[in-house]
Amino acid sequence: MKFIKVADSLPFTIRVGGSYERRIGKIVKMIMGVDGIKVKNDDMRYNLGGECWIADMVGIRAGY
Repeated sequence: MKFIKVADSLPFTIRVGGSYERRIGKIVKMIMGVDGIKVKNDDMRYNLGGECWIADMVGIRAGY
């Protein structure tokens, strides 16, 4: 019996990000976030997003 020796590299991903939260008035809260993702053998990708909460009950979210 003969085996084929094939070397596969391990998957590798680095993800770094952060967020910022700010209250506007007494009931509105804004949250902004950004992160960067680097996958082995691929280009760097960036994500950006935000949320707006009103009275901690209704939220609107958008991102790219």
